Amino acid sequence: MKRLSICSRLLVIGSLAALAGCPSQTGVNSGPTTLTLNALAITAKDPKVPDTWLPKVYLSWNEVPATSKYELNLTGSTVPLQSTSATSFTHTPNDGVKEGRSYTYTVRALDANNQQKIASSAVTTEVLAHSIGAVPSVSVTPATGDKVTSTTPTISWSEVTGATGYWVKVVRIGDTETTVYAALVQGTSVKLGEWPLETVKWLQFDQSGKDATLTGGKNYKVNVQALATKKTNLAEAREVDVADESTKLFSVGN
Repeated sequence: MKRLSICSRLLVIGSLAALAGCPSQTGVNSGPTTLTLNALAITAKDPKVPDTWLPKVYLSWNEVPATSKYELNLTGSTVPLQSTSATSFTHTPNDGVKEGRSYTYTVRALDANNQQKIASSAVTTEVLAHSIGAVPSVSVTPATGDKVTSTTPTISWSEVTGATGYWVKVVRIGDTETTVYAALVQGTSVKLGEWPLETVKWLQFDQSGKDATLTGGKNYKVNVQALATKKTNLAEAREVDVADESTKLFSVGN
């Protein structure tokens, strides 16, 4: 007969395991993190590579008989992350997940009277930071000195390793800032007013300013962000990782 450790036996009767000094089981996520528990085990997986580019944590746990619902808790939060009859949950940016941070979870099985039947030990996973960096340099041409000499200039930038596209935005600077042009680009340059990827429509990237022109004597800034997607064809991509933006200030000659 296989003998259970003292911590495994104490886990069956709830918090006695913690009182006995049994350690919680944690892991930095380079893949699935699974706890070997006697009655209720929770698994946390940060599928940053290769499943998705958005910061998410997939959580799952085994079914406990005669359980009405499961209460998922996030360490540091005063309210449950989720109460559900299911045995899985995806922790997403809508719930506060951010890249480069660690999160610790526990799950409790509750009966019909909302009383705890058993609780899992804790599991910790790290949400990996994005794998692409900011654009190192941006230029606007043609220009003489610090003034752009065209109302439809070409915006160019350095290629970023791992990027499958770029988000380009031109903003007029004044008492208020006004976006005059925004476009998705699968390359390292674009002429202002053109939409090279007109068929690509993403909620988080709303292209604007098709056929736009700049006004002489005004000041502008251009922001360029590198994007990384699972699919190299941006028209087919549904999830995207965004690097920090690179900014260049310029003015347009009269």
